[in-house]
Amino acid sequence: MHSNPINCERRGKTLIKTSKNVEDLDFEGKVTLGWTINESEQSVTFELEGETDGYVGFGISPEGKMSGADVFIGGVRPDGSPYHSEGNIKIIWALGEKDEIDYHGTEERGTKSVDLFRRPQSFIDLNETESFDLAVNMSLPQEDGTYWCTFHEGPDLDTKHHVVAWSVILGDSHKFVSHLTMYNCSMHEDDSLVETFQNFTIDKFPGSNCMADFKEEESSDVVAPLEFCTEMLYTWSKGNTELYFPADIGFAIGNGVEPSHYMLEIRFRNPESLPDVNIRAGIKVHYNKKLRPLEAGLLWVGQDTNLGLVVPPSVE
Repeated sequence: MHSNPINCERRGKTLIKTSKNVEDLDFEGKVTLGWTINESEQSVTFELEGETDGYVGFGISPEGKMSGADVFIGGVRPDGSPYHSEGNIKIIWALGEKDEIDYHGTEERGTKSVDLFRRPQSFIDLNETESFDLAVNMSLPQEDGTYWCTFHEGPDLDTKHHVVAWSVILGDSHKFVSHLTMYNCSMHEDDSLVETFQNFTIDKFPGSNCMADFKEEESSDVVAPLEFCTEMLYTWSKGNTELYFPADIGFAIGNGVEPSHYMLEIRFRNPESLPDVNIRAGIKVHYNKKLRPLEAGLLWVGQDTNLGLVVPPSVE
């Protein structure tokens, strides 16, 4: 941990700039841990960033509790000088309202399991990529746990391009979103995506509950074509960061025939049934025309649930 001034060159959404690995420890991006493993020196260097005017607490705990954990508490005084205390691998964290080392309360604390020995994350300057958004601007559903589906037309690419990263569009909406999933939509060779989805893209159709009938209008018999959008490309849930492909790998999009189409599925949380809450949420896809040496693919394991495969009780 350090108290040196940090510049504003952002890597992802944090100011941590030297660590090879970065992980959000909470669900809102207020507490971020960075670390680098030096195998030759058999050491781990940590960087910790906390959104608070008081102290930041960090520890390594065998059970995700303060009891038996190695805890480090530090901060920066008003004059810029640092302070810290060392105490006697799940990561635990805490935020204090003031610089006095006091109980942090029940809300400003948490725990998360982190694999310190995973492969270092790849990072690129996202400003050097092209991008398109799958996003909605809407009023938060008052029902808790609503799955909302919308359809989006991708860019008209004349040749194959490579997706190099995914990020999320949330802002102040993060507390109301449980997860986001992007699906690819595909048709038989003789059918057209543009014609099939022309009345259902987000500019014409605001979307609907994925579990409902999903009709174009309440009085219409025309049902949105969910069955063509089953190939999951990317999913984000609370606690995740941006997804960067390794530097030599990309995911192919664009066939030079017609624009790709995608479905965005959002699970909203509104346990208090709050009314009139405006939401902007979605996924940003970062891609380049320059192709990388290797190409990522999708591997599906398992099968869809089929009630015909259930073995009744007492049957051998």
